[in-house]
Amino acid sequence: MCETTKSNYERKIKKSLKWFLGLCKTTPDTVLFSLVNVNVRDWGNFEENRARSKWCKRMQVENIIEPIEYSIQCNVRLLPKEVAQFINLQCSLCERCNTIFDAVHFREHGVWVPDVKELLEELNEKISEEKGPFEEEGFRNAILKKLSLCVSKHVDRMIGFKKQLSSEKVS
Repeated sequence: MCETTKSNYERKIKKSLKWFLGLCKTTPDTVLFSLVNVNVRDWGNFEENRARSKWCKRMQVENIIEPIEYSIQCNVRLLPKEVAQFINLQCSLCERCNTIFDAVHFREHGVWVPDVKELLEELNEKISEEKGPFEEEGFRNAILKKLSLCVSKHVDRMIGFKKQLSSEKVS
């Protein structure tokens, strides 16, 4: 495949991952890749080779044995849905400064929130504090609730500040 085609596939894969995770389209790739450990170029090459192999077998009228799936590694074992809201808030536009809100920009306005990497480290610490089998639904739900509360406090702070900015603009 030519480089343009490969770039188009990379873009589609990143767009699909963002959609699946509930992230806005403007989420930087660095943030996406802090959540999932995937090399888009390798994934594309893997899928190209897989399709080529299947095509050759069809042409030779052979049975197609499904090859191994490409695996994507998540950097956090359990992610509450509030993480997507947290990231989307940090990818929105600051109406006052006409720049992207990220953790640094929130801090410039006097609102302390962690960046995505710090938040993921905080969530991993909370998960490692818990002892028990992750496979148990009750245990899993309890951890998700704890993580959800942890993220919600930051989300509430960001939403409150954005509302404050909006009300200042109206006044």
